[in-house]
Amino acid sequence: MYCTVDLQAHDNQNLYVGRWVAVAYDIGFFVGKVTMIDTVERITINFLTKCKDSFKWPKRKDTATVNAKYIYYSCLRIQQVGKTFVLHNEDYVQTLYESYKKKNTCD
Repeated sequence: MYCTVDLQAHDNQNLYVGRWVAVAYDIGFFVGKVTMIDTVERITINFLTKCKDSFKWPKRKDTATVNAKYIYYSCLRIQQVGKTFVLHNEDYVQTLYESYKKKNTCD
């Protein structure tokens, strides 16, 4: 089931299936792609794993259902290079995460 209302991330950008997003957790931020939207509280994301200076799909799929309020940034500049993904604005995404953490509590 897909939600028919416009859903927005914490950065006020529209969320949709296929969009790359950064999700805030207490231990850090994670980068993934939206795979399903049920409601504002139930957005399914398939996460990448960090490997040195890039990201890749993990050997075992890492999928979670999150609330839109934890999707703090959705304008990621990701480029696929072979089997890896480069996040070109990673420093900026980290800075936004630190600011988000100061203002919000992550569950």
